[in-house]
Amino acid sequence: MFNADAHIEVKTIAGQLPVLVIDDALLNPQALVQMAVKHRDLFGYSPLNAYPGVGVTLPDAITAEMNQWLLTTARRYLPFRRIVESYTRLTMVTLPPEKLQPRQWLCHRDRPQQPLNQGVLASVLYLFKNEALGGTNFFLPKQQGEPLARMIHDSGQMSASEFGERYGFRPGYFNESNHWFEKVLNIPARWNRLIVYDGNIFHCGDIRSTNALSDDPEQGRLTFNGFFTCRKPLSCT
Repeated sequence: MFNADAHIEVKTIAGQLPVLVIDDALLNPQALVQMAVKHRDLFGYSPLNAYPGVGVTLPDAITAEMNQWLLTTARRYLPFRRIVESYTRLTMVTLPPEKLQPRQWLCHRDRPQQPLNQGVLASVLYLFKNEALGGTNFFLPKQQGEPLARMIHDSGQMSASEFGERYGFRPGYFNESNHWFEKVLNIPARWNRLIVYDGNIFHCGDIRSTNALSDDPEQGRLTFNGFFTCRKPLSCT
């Protein structure tokens, strides 16, 4: 599944784990696109997360191959001992800006509440050739502690008008720095490009060409996403 000759670049963010950018990651990325086309009717919205689109969970065999790649390749760059839990999905961003909820107006972290001896790695592989559909942005918070936690909490509780007025967010996809977050890294989209990063770094899709969003796997912003709960090295616990 994975290309042993893929090019790996390491991007740094001050005070954070590195972000890996792997070009030509898969031997046959078109196979995943074909899988998405074949099972298009299984894609759906998940009430359990704030992803602004549709997705479908992939078979355990594909997740196992991703796990093996992380253990043999990514572990050279990212500190973790073993993978405790994982799953992978095919997803497509589909919601127009006016349909977003307040919690979708800002960047996010993946499962921020973890035991001290565990961390979360995440991965995104771009399965589209229209690079205008957007890559991924990474942010650092300008505020910490209770104010940040309260704002994030309220994004899931307040009405759109109340949240926007109180915290200064505008409806739509979040792409640039503001009073709450500083954008520190942008990874442009590229066909068959994989990125792997610490899920506790604030991040979001760089969604600008919203008119091009589609639920057609051959036209839309199709990605292969992975989430991995990992055991940290003893020196990091």
